[in-house]
Amino acid sequence: MPPTPRLAAGAAATSSTSSDAFSVSSVSSTSSIRKELRRDRLNIVNRLRSITHDAEFIRNVVSRFPSSFVTLPNERCGSWYVDPAMSHSKSVYFKSTDGHFGQWDFNLRRLNAHIIPEICSGGGCIIVDSTRRGKSMPDSLAKTIPICASEAVPEGLERRSGYSYVQGSADDHEMWSKGLTPSLFWAHREDLLACETEQECADLIESLKLAHRTLGPTKHLSTAVAPFDWIGDTGIAIGSVHAGAAALTSPSIFRAVLNCGAQYPSSSSSSPDVARLRQADPTAAALRPAYLYLAIPEGKKGQVALYESLDAGMAFMREELGTDGGGGAGKVLVHCMQGKDRSVCMVLAFLIAHMRDDGSLDLSQQIDHGTVTKSLVMDRLGFIQKHRTKAQPCRANLQRINTYFMGRMK
Repeated sequence: MPPTPRLAAGAAATSSTSSDAFSVSSVSSTSSIRKELRRDRLNIVNRLRSITHDAEFIRNVVSRFPSSFVTLPNERCGSWYVDPAMSHSKSVYFKSTDGHFGQWDFNLRRLNAHIIPEICSGGGCIIVDSTRRGKSMPDSLAKTIPICASEAVPEGLERRSGYSYVQGSADDHEMWSKGLTPSLFWAHREDLLACETEQECADLIESLKLAHRTLGPTKHLSTAVAPFDWIGDTGIAIGSVHAGAAALTSPSIFRAVLNCGAQYPSSSSSSPDVARLRQADPTAAALRPAYLYLAIPEGKKGQVALYESLDAGMAFMREELGTDGGGGAGKVLVHCMQGKDRSVCMVLAFLIAHMRDDGSLDLSQQIDHGTVTKSLVMDRLGFIQKHRTKAQPCRANLQRINTYFMGRMK
């Protein structure tokens, strides 16, 4: 066979290969462009303006209901849509996964029983939540809450005046908020909404976060949340970092403060050096509580640290609760950043070890780890949540508590 046809065939093959490569390259380029357009469309400026648009809808809906109805954001997403000025001091936490696959059981860690008196006294309540594109109603409302009010908005992205509307903008805020919280958003909403670019908005958020850490919350923010809650008559209170800072920088009702890893604003006494003041200065000893700082970080890194800190934390609480400060037994504040997770787990472990079924404490009691059951753990957690309604320890930390007690059975 002469060589020419072979060369022609080779040329044809080369041409086909080049065409295929060009086609693949074009598809890849188009896909990249589409991803970039979608990312830009979902930027934080569009999200915050979309949240404000939906919040106005919520305000209009609330105005049509009896004034006795309380408005309760469903954490975490719903908190973005409810102006603190119009909301109740409480919130609810109906997690979207409750009720999935036809399982209509309520999670015992999220009973939300605290809203029952509000419903009975006011005749009803309005629970606010949101969902992303593709659903007309959040799973928490459709499957978990039997009676609810929700917002149904058109699917997809719409171009509004100056921004692209994004349905369910507040969902999974860890992925887009750059550390902005609902309380910071509502306190500085006008400044944030005035931003024209994502970078401008990100820079403003960083400055707001810095000011919040340095100066603490504004009056508007601090009055919206109770600083701490007493856990029955145990003499133990659970609170946020602001409660801890206040207790350490002024005469306090607390005999002791146990800090489970929170960083105080720099304007307050924020380091474990506070503990030395009580030992070195008799005047400080009379005015300032004893202080113990446990380095328990947030997130996955904190799980092991929590487990390793339980012995030290409970020993500190046992000593200070048994101290006669002139007015009977001591009172102890246990706090983390928000008073929802790490501090709750520390108090939970203490109550498992020392609380009787009638709610009183027996500090001399030596818990038999072989008698601790998951039922007992959930009973003590329910006791805490009865008094601290925002207590929501994560599953991983609860598993550490279970391991601490039940993993030590002989």
